[in-house]
Amino acid sequence: MKKFVMTLTAVLAVTLSAQAQLLWKISGNGIEKPSYIVGTHHVAPIGMQDSIPGLMKALQATDQVWGELVMSEMASPQGMVELQKYMAAPADSTLNVLLSPAQIDSVANLISKYAGQAIPTQQLIYLRPAVLGAQLAVLQNMNAIPGFNPNAQLDNIIQQLGAKAGKSIHGLETLSQQLNLLYGSSLTEQAADLMKTVRNDATAASKARDMARAYLSGDLDAINKFMTDPDFGMSPQEADKLIYNRNSAWVDFLIGALPTTSMLIAVGAGHLPGEKGVISLLKKAGFNVTPVEE
Repeated sequence: MKKFVMTLTAVLAVTLSAQAQLLWKISGNGIEKPSYIVGTHHVAPIGMQDSIPGLMKALQATDQVWGELVMSEMASPQGMVELQKYMAAPADSTLNVLLSPAQIDSVANLISKYAGQAIPTQQLIYLRPAVLGAQLAVLQNMNAIPGFNPNAQLDNIIQQLGAKAGKSIHGLETLSQQLNLLYGSSLTEQAADLMKTVRNDATAASKARDMARAYLSGDLDAINKFMTDPDFGMSPQEADKLIYNRNSAWVDFLIGALPTTSMLIAVGAGHLPGEKGVISLLKKAGFNVTPVEE
């Protein structure tokens, strides 16, 4: 494990020094003042914002900051109520109804391994399986990616910097919409996905490293291939639900909004590449979308 972490640290050090093509300029098609779109990674190391060429200049040059959602909403009283609603399993569908005792033990043991302390199963059974799956993903990345701090996500940092600079902060979606996307599927499906995560734990660190390397080098094609990998990525149905349908809705909104104001748009990097990615859709709508290199 020590050797693995040292190797991963070296990989990150090399890729962070490269010019990542994560920031793109949007112009033309009636735009008087350019906008920008940047791909984020929810587990990027602290300080990544300083490693994306042109990001701080783009932030200063635009009037508004747009994210997938307004991150501060999650900490609001209403946001906490929404989070609780989606985190808790229905009384008739708790984890001990969805999974066998042996399966629940395997989940608890894995979370305990990453947490560094024993986690009683009683603390888990009242949570939705998708919530536990998300928690496992965070714990796996914390172990695999040096410098990752779940309390300092890049999306949130960009919005905080924007607010500090006097920019208005907006979301392409509401918190409720995102929570429903992530945790609103059938509990049976969630339970199956959770057990798949448990079974694939041995390869999670390697995949986290690959994804980090692709992101930090700005390799959007590699990110796209990773996300659509049939073994570890999303199924076509999941990709439509979580990526492509949202891309289409966002671009429909941006077509009307971009000529009226200058934006810095920060969304997950997986939304940018591919034929159905935001970059391609904006180009098809008549905008010029070019990488920012400095």
